[in-house]
Amino acid sequence: MTFSDIFCDALILSLIVIALYTTMTCFTKREMKTPNPRPYSFVRFKFENVAEEDKSYYTHFQLEKNQILLFISEIANMPGHCIVTKLTSNKDESDSVRTYTGYHTSDFVELTDEEV
Repeated sequence: MTFSDIFCDALILSLIVIALYTTMTCFTKREMKTPNPRPYSFVRFKFENVAEEDKSYYTHFQLEKNQILLFISEIANMPGHCIVTKLTSNKDESDSVRTYTGYHTSDFVELTDEEV
C-alpha cells in the first residue's frame, strides 16, 4: 500500500463524512421548521409572530385571534404563500365566506382535533 493509496482512501473517507454531516444538518434544520398545514385543514393565524405595529394590518382584514380558518393550499406559483378561507355564520354579513390569498404559510398553524 503506497502513500497515494492511503491518501486517496483518507480523502474519500473525509468526503463521505462531510457529505453525511451536511445531509444530517440540513435534515435537522428542515425538521425544526414548522410544517405547512395540510390542505383543507382547520388553522388559526399565529398573531404571536406578528410585530405589534403590524397587528392593525391583520385586524383590518378581519383576522381575529383564535379564529378558525380553512387552509385551502399553498399557492403553486408562490411557494411559501397560501390561500385560506374565513367561514362566518353571522347573518348580518352580506357574504358568508371570505377568501384570503398571499398570506405566508408559516403564519398559520394547523389545529388539533381537540381545538376544532
